[in-house]
Amino acid sequence: MSNSELEKKLNHLIERNYDAEKGFNHVLEHIEHKGFYTLMEKSIGERYRFGHEIKAIMKDLGFTPDKGTSVEGDMHRAWMHFREIFSTNNDAAMLDEAIRGESHAEEAYKDVLKDTSLQPGHADILRNHLESIRASEKSLEILKRNVSATA
Repeated sequence: MSNSELEKKLNHLIERNYDAEKGFNHVLEHIEHKGFYTLMEKSIGERYRFGHEIKAIMKDLGFTPDKGTSVEGDMHRAWMHFREIFSTNNDAAMLDEAIRGESHAEEAYKDVLKDTSLQPGHADILRNHLESIRASEKSLEILKRNVSATA
């Protein structure tokens, strides 16, 4: 992968993390089940940290980090809001969308980790992010099953 491709993909990861941070904030503001708060707050903090760690990697590589969310993420949050309005089980709908977002983030991380030019320390940081995202996705799936079972 060329440097410009790697820079683009790392910037995409930053956007994904900002998107997730905003998405988890949206879920936190709109869920009814108070048991979700701890997981959402943890996820928000992780994504903030992940974004800053990726920025540090980019600066180390001489790349310029972009700032802000993606159009795709903005559209996903709009869809979450739309779905929230028309869903009979708001919490389950919100969890569905959070799970979907985690799945997309996982794919973006796996794509970057294919790059053989990543320095080992940088790849380790990104692999740790990926493992946290996978754990978050599993926790969200468990919460969704519990919410769906009680609905």
